[in-house]
This record gives sequence, structure tokens and C-alpha cells, in this order.
Amino acid sequence: MSRARPVLRALTAETPEAMRLADAICWLVVKGKELGELSPRGLRPEWLVRLARAVEVGAPSRMTGEEIADRILQVPAA
Repeated sequence: MSRARPVLRALTAETPEAMRLADAICWLVVKGKELGELSPRGLRPEWLVRLARAVEVGAPSRMTGEEIADRILQVPAA
């Protein structure tokens, strides 16, 4: 749950950044499914770690949700 905490905290804010973060999650699901990379439980755990890092560095304030998802998916899976 600790990995999800920064993401959940950011999602509960009523800001444009929260909407872009939610959009990024949707894009991760869509593109992850297209790539056959979704885990049986949904988002891969390493994506959640990368999403939390994106929140920490302020990516939702300067990138679209699709750009964030693309960046997360560019990093090779562990």
C-alpha cells in the first residue's frame, strides 16, 4: 500500500494534475492491454512505483496523461 500512497493522495486532490494522473492510469490500462503487459490483477507493480515517482517529480503538472503512460511503458520491465 505504501507504493500507492503518493498516487492516491494526488488523485484525491481536486486539481487538473489529479485529472491528468487519472488519465495516465487509464492510458496505462489501455496501452498495457494492447502490449499484453497487464498483470492478472491489473497494473504491474513496477508501473505503480513509476507512477508514484512521476507524482514526486511533478510530471502531471507538465505532461499529459498519455505522455506519462508512454514514459512509464518505455522503461524496461524488471
